[in-house]
Amino acid sequence: MSIPAPRVRQVIDSHREGGTSDEVHAHAVRAGHRLGHRAGGGAHGRAGRARGVHRLSARTRHRVLRRGAAPVGHGDDAAPGRTGRGPAGHRRSVRRAEGEPGRLLRRRGRRSRRRGRDRPALPDRHRHGDPAAVGRRDVTDAVAEAHRRGWARVLATVVRITRDLDAAEDAVQDAFTAAVERWPAQGVPDDTTAWLTTVARNRALDAMRRERTLARKLPLLMVPTPAEPDEPDGLTDERLRLIFTCCHPALALPSRVALTLRLVCGVPTPDVARLFLVSQPTMAARLTRAKKKIQAAGIPYRVPAAHELPDRLPAVLAVVSLLLTEGHTASRGESLRQPELIRTATELAEVLAELMPDEAEVLGLLATVRLAAARGAGRLDDDGGLVLLSSQDRASWDRGLIADGCELAARAMRRTTPERAGPYALHAAIAAVHSEAPAYEATDWAQIVTLYGLLLRVAPSPVTELARVAAWSHVAGPAAALAEVTALAARPPLAGYHGLPAVRADLLRRLGRNAEAAASYREAAALTANAVERAFLLTQATQLVAE
Repeated sequence: MSIPAPRVRQVIDSHREGGTSDEVHAHAVRAGHRLGHRAGGGAHGRAGRARGVHRLSARTRHRVLRRGAAPVGHGDDAAPGRTGRGPAGHRRSVRRAEGEPGRLLRRRGRRSRRRGRDRPALPDRHRHGDPAAVGRRDVTDAVAEAHRRGWARVLATVVRITRDLDAAEDAVQDAFTAAVERWPAQGVPDDTTAWLTTVARNRALDAMRRERTLARKLPLLMVPTPAEPDEPDGLTDERLRLIFTCCHPALALPSRVALTLRLVCGVPTPDVARLFLVSQPTMAARLTRAKKKIQAAGIPYRVPAAHELPDRLPAVLAVVSLLLTEGHTASRGESLRQPELIRTATELAEVLAELMPDEAEVLGLLATVRLAAARGAGRLDDDGGLVLLSSQDRASWDRGLIADGCELAARAMRRTTPERAGPYALHAAIAAVHSEAPAYEATDWAQIVTLYGLLLRVAPSPVTELARVAAWSHVAGPAAALAEVTALAARPPLAGYHGLPAVRADLLRRLGRNAEAAASYREAAALTANAVERAFLLTQATQLVAE
């Protein structure tokens, strides 16, 4: 029997030696073949006749064309008594039309065989960044670099949404946790700061939605009034806006500076504690109290008005100055400098100068930043070792930056008098005297000692006093300065400061007391957490012992 419908197009496989097939492929249906009448009337097997196709209903013909399979249970390949099974040798039983393909079968060329289990796996491909496999160590380095470069920007963006420092910090930390988990599999994104900002913002928004849901479900809960929208302040740098928030006069000055260094600049709490010469638990408690006070007082997240700037400016300048100090000589680690912190300090100082172009202290801070950057290349030798100012090659200094910094320092001093100058203008003047000297021996040490004296009057500090003694040793001699250093050593703030035994060691070396100098160098090396400084101090001690 055959199918008389001329519209049904199908290829009928003829007998082949060694096997048969009842499949109807899509390419064959599209090729224009038609079902014809069989050449004979027998039920089985002459060459040239239609095999496995019987007279079908319209619904079944439609199913055959759509699914591309011959009716199950008919045709020459269906063994007697095996209704519901495939061809002989097909071990898996199927029920009726179960297992039929759901569409016309496409022409399939040669397909790759399954790989052996002993063959190595192909390398992973990542959706972001470099398609090569990213190792765990590479991801760790990428996360650390993203933290150095993007922490402040990410946190500042999220704080603008949450109005809560703790909530924003939690969201940013969650974002970095997500980076550690996802980047090994997905690859490091091209813009890590944007990726972290998106994740942190989403986490913060999710937390805020949960809080709003809780507030709706607990109507008796006291909910603070929503914060008023920000007024435009003309400042585009989110980091500086956050700095002004952290530097609110409601906080004590040390707390303002410490909180800003921790949150805005991402400086770890142990490093902040070293900058303030206090213990880590003391600094952690100070940071916690400061954040709670900001939250309780409802301090707005904005740049203060013009009449509020004088109250905020000293803390903001202190933050940028300490940021420069930490970037210039890292408190700990394998590198002497932290270029990213220096870059951040430079950017913030420039924004402050745009905001307050006639403020002497702002100009002095920017001058100090410029002069420190100009001499940065001379502080390291070819092997990355520390080079003291007395041994630096001044030809390696950036004379363009030095000229710019000295001009800014002069402008800062012209806007005040030496007796009324602020600490940042005086710091800039000291740096300018060092930078303008053609050689170390030609430095005007008497002027530097005078400037340090003025600085101690407006901003007393044991570290500044130690620096004045070191400069005074070039005027009064190392013996007189050594007595001053001995007196400073009895003061508690300098008890664990590595700079004090380092200055004492230099004075002893100049006096020819090499054994004592070597012992002081080793003491200083034991107190510092910076590997480059430690290596230099130990090298100095070794050389003195060998002489």
